[in-house]
Amino acid sequence: MFTIEQYPAHMRQFNSQANPDCPGLSNTWDTIVGGRETCSGSQRIHAYSELCEAMRAGVCGPPLDPEDEQWQPYLAAFKAGMPPHGGCGLGLNRLLQSFLGLQDVREAILFPRDVDRLRP
Repeated sequence: MFTIEQYPAHMRQFNSQANPDCPGLSNTWDTIVGGRETCSGSQRIHAYSELCEAMRAGVCGPPLDPEDEQWQPYLAAFKAGMPPHGGCGLGLNRLLQSFLGLQDVREAILFPRDVDRLRP
């Protein structure tokens, strides 16, 4: 098990906070267990103006228009004042796959989905 941190900003989502001490890097991390990514996390941009700037810059993908109607519910919280925040997502199925030595993550999922199966 090991952790990779401070990914290049262009490899992460637009709302990941940049590392203030290392330009071009982001305050993000992944934990690898048994050769598989099992957990990802980051510190998020919390300032409205900085978030809009990151969206327009298209850091990780095409530029996004913060004026577009689809983003208004999300951006409303930032206009009101979002506190500094971050978080992570744990892939329990991937973790179980690693602990049990399974070859395919679908073996650790009750109703796995793929291109041929979209519902149980």
